[in-house]
Amino acid sequence: MRYWLIVIVLFLVGCGASTATPEPVLFPDLPTAVPPSDSAESGDWAISYSHEFPPGFWDQGEGIHRYAFRLECPDELADLNFGTPWNTFEVSANQAPQPGPIYLRLQGLSLDAFSPTYLPEPVINPAQETTGIIHYLGLQKEDAEQAITACQGFIAWDQAPPQPLTPSDPFQP
Repeated sequence: MRYWLIVIVLFLVGCGASTATPEPVLFPDLPTAVPPSDSAESGDWAISYSHEFPPGFWDQGEGIHRYAFRLECPDELADLNFGTPWNTFEVSANQAPQPGPIYLRLQGLSLDAFSPTYLPEPVINPAQETTGIIHYLGLQKEDAEQAITACQGFIAWDQAPPQPLTPSDPFQP
């Protein structure tokens, strides 16, 4: 009996003596665009796919919204196929509009189309100008040129059917 009493006392002392604050949970370092391939075939060209939402699009409802991207390519460009998990953001009239568009990107809402300048809080005003955009990096010039016509990019949000993304001309970032 005395043995259990000592164990309980040591346990309680051990629990009470810990005043260390827990380590913060850090988010993993995620890519801001589809990364280049690891193969020796990768290049230094890129292509973007985008969808501009019409002015006042988010006036249809405040609250939580979600979006995801998908790229579908034929067999000869099958390495470019990908899909993303859902990202969420909030639309609120309490949020002041940002100057210029907000970009719906792979990892969240950004103030810049290419540089990962993410909003600290994923909240936008209902009147906010928005564009969904993805970039595909590390392509050979020929693959980037072929992807413009051969691949189809899509953005889906909320319960709406996926909408096509418009490809850009190939560029070198």
